[in-house]
Amino acid sequence: MGSLFFYGQGYSELIKRVATSPKEADGFGFSVDIDGHRAVVGAPGQDFDELENNYRGNAGAAYILERDNQGIWHIQQKIVAPVRAAFDYFGASVAIEGDAVVIGAWGHCFNELGSDSVFRAGAVYVYERSSIGQWDFQAKKVAPDRRAFDQLGKSVALSENYIFAGSFGQDYDANNLNYILDAGAVYTFANTTLGNFPFHQKLVANDRGFHDNFGEKIAVHQDRLVIGARFDNDDASGLNPLNMAGSAYVFEMDGSNNWLQVQKIVASDRKIQAEFGYDVAIEGNVIVIGAKSEMYDASNNFFFSNAGAAYVFERNGLGVWNQTQKLVASDRDEEDFFGFSVAISQGVVVIAASHDEHNATGNNPLSTCGSAYIFRKSGGVYMQTQKITHSDRSVNDHFGVEVAISGGYLLVGADLKNGVDILNNPTIESGSVYFFATIPFDTVE
Repeated sequence: MGSLFFYGQGYSELIKRVATSPKEADGFGFSVDIDGHRAVVGAPGQDFDELENNYRGNAGAAYILERDNQGIWHIQQKIVAPVRAAFDYFGASVAIEGDAVVIGAWGHCFNELGSDSVFRAGAVYVYERSSIGQWDFQAKKVAPDRRAFDQLGKSVALSENYIFAGSFGQDYDANNLNYILDAGAVYTFANTTLGNFPFHQKLVANDRGFHDNFGEKIAVHQDRLVIGARFDNDDASGLNPLNMAGSAYVFEMDGSNNWLQVQKIVASDRKIQAEFGYDVAIEGNVIVIGAKSEMYDASNNFFFSNAGAAYVFERNGLGVWNQTQKLVASDRDEEDFFGFSVAISQGVVVIAASHDEHNATGNNPLSTCGSAYIFRKSGGVYMQTQKITHSDRSVNDHFGVEVAISGGYLLVGADLKNGVDILNNPTIESGSVYFFATIPFDTVE
């Protein structure tokens, strides 16, 4: 029997999870992803290996969670890099697809052989699930033209056939020429059955510019890829600069299995320092773009500093992506950062406001507590149907630093949430994640 969902009902908090051995400044929940009955959570500030030994400051870790037949999520395994180093920030980005997980470590310095140190060149790691349910290391990948401060692995994405790794500090074009500081790039690696994941292609924007941060956020769905460049100044034609207005780029696979840029998209009401492209999500013919610092509402009125917004683009029959809607929170306020993280699954759009102060009814303000908003399509437009907050709200939780959605389940990270260790001692900013579900819950076949 297959899975059953009732999307007409709202999401309810199902369970909170913390690391198996929480410690101060772990940042558990800084990155999250979910696919079916499996999820992965990054903790880039974690200092210890999978046995809670061998201290390496900020080496980082990631945790695999699986859902049982009753819909309850359990930590199944802690993953660390096979060779750990301080300040790797392994777990700063994560992606899961089927039996594969990719984890970014933007602070890592060494090549695939563990030599040739290049400061913060970055790396990504691939793990696969064995027949007995163990997640085993498969490969470590670095950029073929790696340089200092490239920070490969600040973002990762995973499809059936490709691994994607963002390198927003990369300075050179696809031919390793034409230096532009922090223009950014995305590297693709083939997701083959051979397990070596060979380098496939380096992607850059066709109008790359100084400090664009192209590749800081990426999302993929089948043969379509969207890449954020939140500090880009130029419009879709590469003109009319507005400082940090932001942009995003859409790539599609051609007949020769190469990724080609097909369009650059910007907000129709682009403004300075909006940071359009701060986060990106794609599903089928719909793209959602977060602009956490946008100041104005959907009608371009009512200024609130850093209230934030998100933009919906839809692909028409000619293959052109057009903006169809601007989304804002029903209770928008200053410094909410709505659009800090965005996600979409089966038409349900989730937009987080990591600095929002108020609960679901607009009360009980707590600084930088965070929230998330659910939007569903009705009458051809997306309408806010729910605001979500967590049951143990407190100051500076950062709930909504990242969100992920799959089917009837929603996963929200709160990387600055305080907790307690196994001896019940306080752990400042150890972090936590929250699972929400529609009712009745999805079940494992």
